[in-house]
Amino acid sequence: MRDVTVLVPVINEEKALPGLLKTLESYPPHKVIFCDGGSTDRSCELIKEKGYKIIEKTVKHRSLWKTICLAKNHIDTEFVWIHPVTVEAPEVLGKLQSYFQEGKDYGWFHKIYLEKNWPLSIQAFLLNKLRSKWKGNFLWTNAPIIQTDLFRALTNLKKMRETEGVLEDVILSDYLKKHYDGQFMKIKIHVNPRRYLTQGVLNRICKNIKALYLYRYKRESPHNLRELLASP
Repeated sequence: MRDVTVLVPVINEEKALPGLLKTLESYPPHKVIFCDGGSTDRSCELIKEKGYKIIEKTVKHRSLWKTICLAKNHIDTEFVWIHPVTVEAPEVLGKLQSYFQEGKDYGWFHKIYLEKNWPLSIQAFLLNKLRSKWKGNFLWTNAPIIQTDLFRALTNLKKMRETEGVLEDVILSDYLKKHYDGQFMKIKIHVNPRRYLTQGVLNRICKNIKALYLYRYKRESPHNLRELLASP
């Protein structure tokens, strides 16, 4: 199996962590790193109780990317798997050897939602189809695996530092698609759609579409986009 560090960004994930910690029990603890961007709940306590390495620092605007970047000098494996807490994919590491092609810079996966909801199912189906053709398009919830040297280079990417925690997944996807060679790996990962369920599925989908439109075509500021995505 390829040498992989599982990198988990955390900001107030007390409720979701027990399930993830259970799935990680079969993987070597020294190859799992948690990055906490400023949790105010018991997230850090739960992680420390299990003996995992955790890097803690409060980041601005609850930025997942800046939280992930806290680990840039703490990884000594060939690849890093950016693993959101909401993802359930314990079988991926075991299948990585046979699926990941030599010479690829990064890879990402089919995504399906844990909850049975027809708008989410349709969205996931369409996006999986589109991303398999438009190589390079993934989101955090697609849990990308990236070469560690490339990951370290991305932590210094100026455009990512200027996003203020908004559309970071889209910006990184665009950059990788333009400059690097990725692989769409047909292994399914399961995702908890909690943000969709909290805000209303159709409401959240419409917000995402509007935010992408404003970002790509209207060049809207990160501040305005963050307010749009955070609004009820």
